[in-house]
Amino acid sequence: RHVRRAAVPRLRTALADFVTAHRGALDYLEISPERFWHDRGPALKQSAGRYCEIPEAVAQLEAARGDLPLVAHGVGLSIATDGPLDRGHIEQMARWRDRYGFAWFSEHLAWFRLGPQDGWRGVGTMLPPVDDAETLEDLVPKLQTVCAVLGIEVLVENAVDYTPVAQAGCSEAAFLTRLTERTPARLLLDLHNLYTNAVNHGAEAADLVGALDLR
Repeated sequence: RHVRRAAVPRLRTALADFVTAHRGALDYLEISPERFWHDRGPALKQSAGRYCEIPEAVAQLEAARGDLPLVAHGVGLSIATDGPLDRGHIEQMARWRDRYGFAWFSEHLAWFRLGPQDGWRGVGTMLPPVDDAETLEDLVPKLQTVCAVLGIEVLVENAVDYTPVAQAGCSEAAFLTRLTERTPARLLLDLHNLYTNAVNHGAEAADLVGALDLR
């Protein structure tokens, strides 16, 4: 599978003037769309006002980008939450895809919310999935749906595993390879996260890279 890494900084308030001044030196901008709206949570539908854009942030984005292409790096899907996919979030992302013509969409292979049975409560930080067969069977159809709804290239980013599960069932590299083999998604390889996991697991980062199927 192919590996891609964004070549320019994500747009933040402090960078807006820099981007405007140096737009000609940039090939594209990566943004996190969730920074431009308020989300009242998966329990609400869009018709009930789940999403509310932040006009000042959107105006800043549009003024800074000019005609630069945009790519999207999601931080709000929580795709590894056990159970149903947050379909409303992907549909909101699709609306922004239509609006801004994202070249691709990437998202953390992680979870930060509990499921609907627990009211979609947040847990305070992003946590990685357990690398086992049960998790794989939960993720595959959800990731296939994400790819189908967005209709553009989808990348999943390896997450930081601060508390490794000793009996996970397979290695992180094997899990990522199986997930990308069974879905149209590709891998966005975060080298910081990979190095952190190597330290946490007592492994060599080069060995983890070597174990990935990067064809």
